[in-house]
Amino acid sequence: MALKKLTILVLQYNKPHLTERLLHSLCQHEDYSNYDVIVVDNNSTEPDNFENFRQLFPTFVFKKNTKNIGFARAINKEVKELSNETPYLLLINNDILLNNNSIGLCLNAIEKLKGDAVTCNMLHDDGNPIDNFSSDLSVTSFIFLNLTGLSALWRKFVRTKKSASRVHYINGAFLMMQLSRFKEVGMFTEDYFMYSEDKDLMFKFTRANAKMYFIPGTDVIHSDGQSAAAVWNSQDKANMIVRQDVEVYSKYNTKTGLLILIWAWYLQQSIKYLLLKDPVALLYKRALAQHLFKKNAIATA
Repeated sequence: MALKKLTILVLQYNKPHLTERLLHSLCQHEDYSNYDVIVVDNNSTEPDNFENFRQLFPTFVFKKNTKNIGFARAINKEVKELSNETPYLLLINNDILLNNNSIGLCLNAIEKLKGDAVTCNMLHDDGNPIDNFSSDLSVTSFIFLNLTGLSALWRKFVRTKKSASRVHYINGAFLMMQLSRFKEVGMFTEDYFMYSEDKDLMFKFTRANAKMYFIPGTDVIHSDGQSAAAVWNSQDKANMIVRQDVEVYSKYNTKTGLLILIWAWYLQQSIKYLLLKDPVALLYKRALAQHLFKKNAIATA
């Protein structure tokens, strides 16, 4: 059997209709003859629908975990079973929808650029862009670029370019990597059930001088958070992300730098809520306040 160039790994937890939507869009827009497609159900509470999927997509592999072991552990478990000779790995959320041959374009780009990881433009269901990549993860970058708004302007510029751009963070919802490089840096940390493991991976990639790129000219739709909504409410999710992101940054920064980052993040979300009445900013403002003032958590707007 000929070795496939790319393994596509999809993790499902509930919402099998989204998985079916993704797989149909993959069949519609991609020449997947050179791809191995593996779908893993992480012990959903809803029927996994795999019996139907096997009839609809007979060349794809469907597997089921007997326990929900979280995103990072589930991905690592499958990656350990992949052949080291498989060149590339694509992690793609089951709530992604392909509009065109984004996978093929990214695969061509990562080969041409000899990159370690790539992604493409990501949109919400309403067509607005998602910030699924960034220029830097450092504390200085967060404070200066985010608080001044330059980070948003940079992303807007990058999206209009015709050539690939170097980045230092890629969201795990659509992340193509050299499989050997992913294994080389230790794959995902398994300290977190879900969220933040991609940020930790990006720090490891950056320390390993990995070459990461944003590929323009193609986009995917991300119906963000539908699987997670079945497990956590919005405030729980914000609390988890803040707690875990603080742990990630504490591993790669000084205590002083970490404290500055948390205060800057709190200030950013406070201003965002004050000026825009953004309900998500309020959730993060509360979560950050709980972290900063543990015994006297600020829960008022």
